[in-house]
Amino acid sequence: MKTKLLLLLLCVSVFGYAQVQPAVLNNHFNKIPKSSGSDCSCSGWMNKDIGDQGGSSTDIDGSGSNDGVKFDKNNDDIIYQEVEVLANTEYKVSYSYQIEGETTSTSKLEIRILKGSEYKDGYTPAYEDTDNAPSSGFGYETLASVEDGANNLISAVLVDPTADDEYYTAEFTFNSGSETSIALFARGIGGADPGVGGSPKGFDFINGDESVRLDYMFLTNEVTASVEDLLASNFNIYPNPAKDYVSIVSKNITIRSVEIYNVIGKRLLVSNILNDNKLNISSLNSGVYLLKINANGKSVVKKIVKE
Repeated sequence: MKTKLLLLLLCVSVFGYAQVQPAVLNNHFNKIPKSSGSDCSCSGWMNKDIGDQGGSSTDIDGSGSNDGVKFDKNNDDIIYQEVEVLANTEYKVSYSYQIEGETTSTSKLEIRILKGSEYKDGYTPAYEDTDNAPSSGFGYETLASVEDGANNLISAVLVDPTADDEYYTAEFTFNSGSETSIALFARGIGGADPGVGGSPKGFDFINGDESVRLDYMFLTNEVTASVEDLLASNFNIYPNPAKDYVSIVSKNITIRSVEIYNVIGKRLLVSNILNDNKLNISSLNSGVYLLKINANGKSVVKKIVKE
């Protein structure tokens, strides 16, 4: 009876979370494998029809941890990801950004929330994981359609408040209206002379003296979000499916312990220490498991697949 009750509670936590909070891939911009196989902070955030992939940043905090994405000088860099949402629901976008350049920076960070109803005709989003996420031929196919205000739920343009090359946190909210899918889009724009660099696609969003960076971008359902939901949104679990290990990464949250349960509620693994944020699961058979993360006096449960 206790085993069945535990399984029920775990499943409610897993599937309840999946229904409540939107699933944003690599919302910390960690340098992990993308669909082409190479590692990039842009993993899960690509659409080459409307811009080039945002680059990996190695100097977010001076540690060289590659945990940021940048929109570089005289380049077409963007991030783009399609996310399933609930209609008529309030959402919040939270992020950390930096604008680096001249003493008085004229570059800006632009973020857009695009309507899923305006994806290309006949397209149905699949919400693939980072390993399978497409790079072109889906969703929005032209920059003009992205920039069309009628296709945007909301757009925001951020400047450097003090021109000091520091990171700043910011957020905004929006209502999904009738949309059940959205696309998150961001790029660096402006500067004194965008267009001088002659980038391959010819967009040249940002000039050659400045760069714009994002440290993270979270999307949360503000209507039904609980403390546990918000805690869960701060963890990035990858790869999933996994073979020998899973990485469990979070910003500024200390993990007390992690546990793995099988689908009948039996605990198979427990660890109080993660080496390089990795949990070794090589001893597990192929199948579906529940990963329980204990942190901040609460627990978060995620479903993982062992290949």
